[in-house]
Amino acid sequence: MTINCVIKIRDNHMSIPEGLALQRDVITPEKETEIIAWLDVHPWSTELARRTQHYGYGYDYRRKNLTPGPALEGPILEVAQIIERAGLMHPVQCIVNEYTRSQGITAHIDNTNFGPVVIGLSISGDGVMVFQRGAERVECFLPRRSIVMLSGPARYEWTHSIEKKVTYIDDHGIKITKPQDYRRVSLTYRELA
Repeated sequence: MTINCVIKIRDNHMSIPEGLALQRDVITPEKETEIIAWLDVHPWSTELARRTQHYGYGYDYRRKNLTPGPALEGPILEVAQIIERAGLMHPVQCIVNEYTRSQGITAHIDNTNFGPVVIGLSISGDGVMVFQRGAERVECFLPRRSIVMLSGPARYEWTHSIEKKVTYIDDHGIKITKPQDYRRVSLTYRELA
């Protein structure tokens, strides 16, 4: 699998963060359905405003450290194996986040306990990830079944977030309003530093 940056930037004065790449259609619609069904029979944590699941290692959000977690298995493991066969990283941890219509995640840089590459798979719905560094701001459209990869400056110098907006702009410049039953699930794969 080759990761190609196909991100469209609406502001010509901004450049794509170095180390940010996106690849569409990494999994089939059938595999997406299988992953969602598998996740939904496993327990979701409601510790945060959004529901989460942790595999390989858990992440303590208060202490900002790693804890032992259930093994990567089933379709979660299969995606990790796709990532590893592509030579992108050796995933040992996966955090699953569920975003409903008006949920998001604040701007952050992933903990440095994790390695130099972070890969996210979007399923069930499209979304937008916002990257910021100082006054620079880049919105990256994340179509369902795509992966986004952060390395180098995109991983360590730019924050990334999901805004709580109910509308977003897709990669064709079309304004989309999320339906009432909107659901986007992200699987974020990491290796240890």
